[in-house]
Amino acid sequence: MKEGRKLIVGLSVATGLLCLVPASISVLTFALPSVYSSTFYGEMKDKIELIERKQDNRIIIIGGSSVPFSLDCSLIKDSLPSYNPVDFGLYASLGTPFMLDMAKDNIKKGDIVIISPEQSEQTLSMYFNAEESWKALDSSLSYVWKVSNDNKPALMAEAPHYVGDKFSYLSSSLPNPKGIYRHDSFNEYGDIKVNRENNIMDKGIDSNNPIRLDKEVITQDFIDCLNAFYLDLWSKGATLFYRFSPMNMDSIKQGNNIDEYYDYLDSKLNFPIMGDPHNSLLEKEWFYDTNYHLNTPGSIKFTKAFIQDIKLLLKDSSKTDIDDPVMPPLPEPPVIEGDNSDLAYFELEEKDDSYFIKGLSEEGKKKERLVVPVSYNDKPISSFSSITFQNNAIIKEVVIQNNIKEIADFSFSSSSLEKLILDLDSPNRVSVGRHLLDGCNANIYVDRSLLNDFLTNYFFAGYADRIKAKE
Repeated sequence: MKEGRKLIVGLSVATGLLCLVPASISVLTFALPSVYSSTFYGEMKDKIELIERKQDNRIIIIGGSSVPFSLDCSLIKDSLPSYNPVDFGLYASLGTPFMLDMAKDNIKKGDIVIISPEQSEQTLSMYFNAEESWKALDSSLSYVWKVSNDNKPALMAEAPHYVGDKFSYLSSSLPNPKGIYRHDSFNEYGDIKVNRENNIMDKGIDSNNPIRLDKEVITQDFIDCLNAFYLDLWSKGATLFYRFSPMNMDSIKQGNNIDEYYDYLDSKLNFPIMGDPHNSLLEKEWFYDTNYHLNTPGSIKFTKAFIQDIKLLLKDSSKTDIDDPVMPPLPEPPVIEGDNSDLAYFELEEKDDSYFIKGLSEEGKKKERLVVPVSYNDKPISSFSSITFQNNAIIKEVVIQNNIKEIADFSFSSSSLEKLILDLDSPNRVSVGRHLLDGCNANIYVDRSLLNDFLTNYFFAGYADRIKAKE
């Protein structure tokens, strides 16, 4: 009965808030059926329901997607059978404050809460993305009331866009993405259950997102938010710790020092940092598709260290009976078949077992349409320099094929590019950062059969307004 009243109150509050937008939009926002339930966002409902169970002796880990990619909660449960792990991490683009909002009302006395955001400017700030939040709440709209008062106006302002997107999906087909970024990739603890054998990034790192370990990366208002969260938990009888997420040591910005950053953070937080931060610095072989996402062997390694930290906290001297995983080697890039007709227009440089495009030939600079080639001398071409197309006032169309693993931020800035055509069989083929189209007016064009996959993809969702279907 109490839960039923809570639901009614939640809906009433949310509906009242939507008075900020036209009445028709208010009704449609809550009346239309869910469309994102099969996507990565659809897991938010399960995570909220998991934390609402209010079991005893809980270990709750809050953060972004690095949490489900780095932890194996079944190992935590096996090693600490009296405790119940809760993986409450989903997506950095939601913002860490959003995840705190969704969790805090269900934290109770005796809970051990660990905040573990990715080491990035986005997750270490008060960043809030209303568009992404609607997608995450789409399967559980009664939880709109949990969003902080500071962020509710932005959320309500985004409601018409959200309703429009839902109508578009309902009138065509619902998103049902392929690959790992989908709802059924999670297990009952909230971890990613899909096996990830090795690192799939070009050269093992995401060069668009170097890791910063300096005090400017974390904002003071975010630190204030964490300290306020700590006081709220303390009043409930719960404990809070900070723990570093996994970090690809090969992507750390040169000159940064984790010990200096640790000392700074420790001086600012009113609650303890758990564990040795050096245990979160891992070789690139342990990662999967970002500088924070671990492959399966990496998640076992990281979870073992996590369990050992928890045992120190609990003064548990028992042995952690988990075999150390073998570090998986970086795979050799495959030679992919494709269109090499424009090969002569590119300047190449051999790097280890593949080729890198360092620029365009003089003839290439005069072309309005270029297809990035896939191979040369029986070796793959895996990437191109960020300056290849920059400042090009002639180029109109660029075609990317399955061989390119990463496109650098600002690759098309100050160019006349109109169409970035991604001739891929999956959006997971290529990694992009948050500034892919900065400085140009281009749209992204993909195969119509993959349009929904791109619109809800972990990397491409931020470009949803500029992704179109190829004719």
